[in-house]
Amino acid sequence: MYKSMTIASAAWSNIDAWCRAADLRHLETGWRLVGCRTVIRTDGGIVRGLHVGAAIGPGPLAVATKFKFSPDVAYQQGELDRLMIARPEWTLVAEGHLHPALMPHPSLQDVRMACAMGRDPGYRMPHAVMPIVIATVDGDRVILRGFSVGSTPTGPVVSEFDILVPQVTNNVVSREVRASVEPASGHVANLLASQLRRFL
Repeated sequence: MYKSMTIASAAWSNIDAWCRAADLRHLETGWRLVGCRTVIRTDGGIVRGLHVGAAIGPGPLAVATKFKFSPDVAYQQGELDRLMIARPEWTLVAEGHLHPALMPHPSLQDVRMACAMGRDPGYRMPHAVMPIVIATVDGDRVILRGFSVGSTPTGPVVSEFDILVPQVTNNVVSREVRASVEPASGHVANLLASQLRRFL
């Protein structure tokens, strides 16, 4: 499972804009996150993380309602192919979408999708873990929460991870700040996983 995600400033700006535009219309939206996986060896073991270099938008033929989103798959795949040719070290690292403010965690359908994608060899997800990012809008802030979703013989495993985004002031990136309101505690992920085992 992943412990953290960093997001490049251009990718964060796009996600922020897509979320704000969709929220004004009370619609969901979504994106694909492209970048690389990171591994840091520490005295306590291996820490796995993700770095997002680019975000692929929903696409011109995406379909969005208040509670559902279907991306323009052909558009997203074309953009993914283009990015991976330009940056061979990059790959798809996560899926993400906007939720209503009262649902800042993956839905049952999100977890089912993530489990299926993690097991699909075409997605090349190490350890069959598919990271997903859930965004909500709270007043003037877009809040991101990251979740690693994996499958086990006893059911899905969901763990929350921290997301760091650049803080931009006067078009200058000064430092990275946590995107979520609080550090990932694991409480939401544990609760969600226990509920999901009854349905999957």
